[in-house]
Amino acid sequence: AIYGVGVKNMKEAIPALEEIIEKDPDPTLKRIAAYSLGRIDKDKLLEYLSSQNKEIRDIALETLVKLDKKNIDYLIENFDDFDIDTKFKILFYVEKYGKPYYQDKLMNIAENKDENSGIRKKALTLIGKIGNREVENRLWGLYYSERDEKIKKIVKDVIEKIEGE
Repeated sequence: AIYGVGVKNMKEAIPALEEIIEKDPDPTLKRIAAYSLGRIDKDKLLEYLSSQNKEIRDIALETLVKLDKKNIDYLIENFDDFDIDTKFKILFYVEKYGKPYYQDKLMNIAENKDENSGIRKKALTLIGKIGNREVENRLWGLYYSERDEKIKKIVKDVIEKIEGE
């Protein structure tokens, strides 16, 4: 029934779906309710990305990607708005579904010296997996301007990997 209201786009079910997401102890029911909510009103589901409840945030993130892989674009565009845990999960989805299309966004993350170093390292690792020579000049710029030796080493490894392809 919970799934069906999403399929039938029953807007009147939104309050009941929100109550399940917020209060039901069963994570499976929460996921189904989040999926239905996302089908009916994606903006309502997006609001849960800023929930204080980690489980609800994770379910909202997972559901957005399940609904449409293109939602990764939204998550990357709004990357700075999220907490560190959510950022790592976004990068997980970029790694799972990513294409070279994301390399510029990943470079923005890697170049952001105010960003958590673990996030920056993960972004660089992903560039090494999905990147191409289009970002090589930016990588060299980061290499020469970076003060963190561990990040600098990862940048060098990524450059060598990209140059080798």
